[in-house]
Amino acid sequence: MSALATETNPEADLNSAILNWLQDLAPQGLLITDQDLRIRTWNRWLEIHSGLKAADIIGTSILEVFPQIDCARTENIFRRALKGEVQLISSALHGWFLPLPSTVKESHFDRMQQTARIAPLSANGETVGTITILEDVTERVWQTSLLRQQQERDQFLSWSLAYLLKTTEPEHLLNEIFSRLPRVVNAEIYFDCLLDPEEKTMRLHTSGGLTPEQAQIFANLETGQHFCGAVASSRKPLVSDNVQQSQDPEAELLKQIGARACASHPLMVGDRLLGTLSVVKTKQESFAPEEIDFLSTISQYVAIALDRAAREKALHDAQNELLAHAEILEKEVADRTTSLRESLHEMESFTYSVAHDLRAPIRFLGGYARALIEDHGHKLPAEANVFVDKIKRSVDKMDELTRDLLRYSHISKEALRMLAVDVEPLAREIIQDQPILSRPNVVTFQCENISVLASPVLLRQCLQNLLDNAAKFIPPNVSPSVLVRTELRPGTHADGRQRARIWVEDNGIGIAPEFRDKVFGIFERVCDPRQYDGTGIGLAIVAKAMHRMNGSFGVESEPGEGSRFWLELECGQVPV
Repeated sequence: MSALATETNPEADLNSAILNWLQDLAPQGLLITDQDLRIRTWNRWLEIHSGLKAADIIGTSILEVFPQIDCARTENIFRRALKGEVQLISSALHGWFLPLPSTVKESHFDRMQQTARIAPLSANGETVGTITILEDVTERVWQTSLLRQQQERDQFLSWSLAYLLKTTEPEHLLNEIFSRLPRVVNAEIYFDCLLDPEEKTMRLHTSGGLTPEQAQIFANLETGQHFCGAVASSRKPLVSDNVQQSQDPEAELLKQIGARACASHPLMVGDRLLGTLSVVKTKQESFAPEEIDFLSTISQYVAIALDRAAREKALHDAQNELLAHAEILEKEVADRTTSLRESLHEMESFTYSVAHDLRAPIRFLGGYARALIEDHGHKLPAEANVFVDKIKRSVDKMDELTRDLLRYSHISKEALRMLAVDVEPLAREIIQDQPILSRPNVVTFQCENISVLASPVLLRQCLQNLLDNAAKFIPPNVSPSVLVRTELRPGTHADGRQRARIWVEDNGIGIAPEFRDKVFGIFERVCDPRQYDGTGIGLAIVAKAMHRMNGSFGVESEPGEGSRFWLELECGQVPV
């Protein structure tokens, strides 16, 4: 019998070991109640996290131990467990089951976040109480919350950056952007103030949770009080935690709006201040480092967008001003061009009329001078004959001048009939009427059978004037030598058509560099008129005729090395 009495019960020992482990070592809370919800088991884990000793509360109702819990809700959960239901309390839905202190101080949770399982406790087929297993999930919930908040901040930055980059008026988006900002940093109040560069004052842009009077106090740049004024003055971020415990007199304004933590950032681009951005927490005592970094980033985004918009607006205003000025100038130019054309037309008409009306008196004067010499020259003294001869030569020069003026004026009135003109045959016709140029070996040709699209009449005048000058402006005792040649221009002209250049090269006196741009002006003379006759209109006729034929012209020359005049026109026919 004694041997039997000393035998152990392995199953009982195992149950006892498990119960001891649950009581002293389990990483969860173990709460057992009877049918009247009086506490029967309160393990070591619960003692540690609640601060309540099992010996002090065993036999006491759970509702009396924690009077701050929702008694009706908690009692209903236990009563349903007593009826055989298994209850699950999730931290995601309820936060906590028993009001135990948070185990993660930086989490901002007032209570431990818990997962609780409440089940009926049975013995011999009857429900004798409840058993509750509590698990501390504060750290896990906190880390999940941090990841979610970081994701929200990243999404917010991406969204706001996309909007700020594409908008031309970011101020209109600030209200929408900042209305979402408090939730991202667990704040309740926000406001931003923008600096008016003209007035050097802060103007409230948006606010939340503040009266206009309160917001204006914070935006006062002159007083330098929290937040905008101080941040604008220092141009550095300002963060105030535990505001309600602060003894700083400047914190009184923050206390009035229920602030527990405040953060403000300057809106800076380079060293220029554009305004400030501020947020206020009324439920938490401080800002986390990642929240401060986020506020700094979003402040930079907003500042850059505001600066870009301001620059684009300034550029747009300058462009509009420039456009308006250009339109005014264009109108002035158009009016002046019209006026100049009218004046030019009037001048050409006047020149034509004067030259035409002078022709008859000049002819009469020349005729009388010749008749006087022929009929009475032998009777006149020698000195009188010299005077009459000078009169005759002056009349001839005046006649040449009026003829050139008529030619110059007639170019504008000439009806253009553009044809393909062969250059070499036309030039040969012209030199046949020039005694000097028609002599053998004076003029040579290298024209390659090229024709140009031109008015035959105007092209003849151009070539005749160039050939006349080639025979006229040569050094004394030097025989003229003239080359007429043509060449196709490399590539094509702007209009896509092939063009050809006609050269008239001579061995004359040449032209100084400072006179090359002037020789094509009317009445321009670049040589001694006592040595070389001329009216100063020939090259002006060339210039005007080439303009009318949509051609171009120019000269290459050096003093004493001859001149190389060129005319460029569209090809009439390109040789094969």
